[in-house]
Amino acid sequence: MIRRPPRSTRKESSAASDVYKRQDQGCSQIAYVTVDLNLNIYTNRFKGYRESLKNNGIDFREDLVFQANSDIASGRKVARQILSSDANIDAIFCSSDYIALGVMQELKEQNVSIPDDVAVVGFSNEPFTELLDLTLTSIEQSPYEMGKSAARVFLDQMNSNNAIIEHTIKLKPQLCIRDSSSKNNRTTHK
Repeated sequence: MIRRPPRSTRKESSAASDVYKRQDQGCSQIAYVTVDLNLNIYTNRFKGYRESLKNNGIDFREDLVFQANSDIASGRKVARQILSSDANIDAIFCSSDYIALGVMQELKEQNVSIPDDVAVVGFSNEPFTELLDLTLTSIEQSPYEMGKSAARVFLDQMNSNNAIIEHTIKLKPQLCIRDSSSKNNRTTHK
């Protein structure tokens, strides 16, 4: 059996928690697939994953953390690693939608039912996530809002007469729940 995932940066931990609060989904053995943890963006997502596990009473397990490149081929490869491991996972949370797509392709090829056996969640809400036969649950980063905020900070700085203005902006991500993690109201895909 395999099940369900989260996502995170400071702003990301709330979306990750949303995954776990959906108790009807029942995931507790959640594998996490990350890209290079030396990159701040992936470090923050990983912190959010760990925080979400803790907030939901799920023990962190180092053996459920896997590394991949942010592409489809790496997603397929890491899915084979996860399936051949001793971990009895019920969800895979990927730090990118491209990894998640590869994971889904490999699970399907191995006749693993998504989401009944394993739920899959990605990160970024790339446009293709809604166009798949089995749509991909993903965490929306709100790029439009990020762009507006960045422009506002830039304009504030330009109008400040060279004074340094510090800004802290927190945008709440949204979990876009779709077929790959929803056991209710969907068709099983193998």
